[in-house]
Amino acid sequence: MARMAPSVPFTVPARFAEGRRHYEGAAGAAFVAAAPAMAARRMERWSPRPDGRVRHGVAALVLPVRTGDGEQAVLKAQLRTEETAGEGAALRARWVWRVTRGRRGCRRG
Repeated sequence: MARMAPSVPFTVPARFAEGRRHYEGAAGAAFVAAAPAMAARRMERWSPRPDGRVRHGVAALVLPVRTGDGEQAVLKAQLRTEETAGEGAALRARWVWRVTRGRRGCRRG
């Protein structure tokens, strides 16, 4: 049986989409088109609940969510480029720091 596609949790803000297309060209346009479905798959996998409107900076989308136990968290989506290649490692290092300091870190997966 085919798996149903997850629902789209948000619409990419126009200003962010324009910026990604301007700076990253076709790769930026592809990321903008794929971001809602990618986020929906992560939300299906990890089961958070949306908790506010999508926000963005220059390079990333951030969707505020609540975990199953009500803790605030964010789902971040960013196109991997030469400038952002180390972002994942930096976020993982922060997660490890939070855990080792006795605070609850985000779920990995």
